[in-house]
Amino acid sequence: IIVCEKCGVIYCPVPKTATSAWKVVLRSLAGLPQAMSLDVAHSRQRSGFVFLESFSEEAVAGMLRNSSVLKFAFVRDPFLRHLSTYLDKFLGKPRDSEMYKVFMAQLLTWKHIKTHNITTDERPTFETYSRKIVAQSALEMNEHWASQVELCALDLFPYDFIGRLETI
Repeated sequence: IIVCEKCGVIYCPVPKTATSAWKVVLRSLAGLPQAMSLDVAHSRQRSGFVFLESFSEEAVAGMLRNSSVLKFAFVRDPFLRHLSTYLDKFLGKPRDSEMYKVFMAQLLTWKHIKTHNITTDERPTFETYSRKIVAQSALEMNEHWASQVELCALDLFPYDFIGRLETI
């Protein structure tokens, strides 16, 4: 969960819900260098973002009580988010890219990646992708296919606003 004290917001990014755009907006409002760079925005080390976990319990409680701090997240229809992840991560990445390899390992296991040639093997079908992620525990899941409720504790965290990507 991202805290932008300069912007007065706490934002929980859910992948495939316009997260890239929100990160650029927050980085721009905070006056961070290279605000428009998606590579920088998505790098936990280089983004310049401060994360909620870095604050003490007392500081977090104070931010949550502070009505001038907007606490928000965006969600997406789960099926459309699921499909978007599949199209982007498994069909949209070159088979020889490091990112494709990482996503395939997170879907199938690193052992599978080491014993198969994913650059020539068939890409996973949507059905295979769906079956594999349904079989994963919450701890095994990549954030791109993990439950939105669990990623942002939507049922526990006191958000002021939860938007839907479909109604932006």
